[in-house]
Amino acid sequence: MEQTTDLGLGAKIARALPPPAFWAFLFLLGAVFAGAYAVGQAVDPVAPGTHRPGVTGDAPTREEDMPMDHEGAH
Repeated sequence: MEQTTDLGLGAKIARALPPPAFWAFLFLLGAVFAGAYAVGQAVDPVAPGTHRPGVTGDAPTREEDMPMDHEGAH
């Protein structure tokens, strides 16, 4: 008698899908990016001179308005 390994449809589908660890990795990666985005939105821009669209800051707009008093201990 000859033995044959006939895989059922469920086994063929399970073999074609990626392992569960792959899906867990993608979920964690998405959660980290979503968390980083949420924190970035909550703390506002942190680089000097960057503002949200439509927000005017306290930075001078013209060069004449910039203070030029360089008082230091030289």
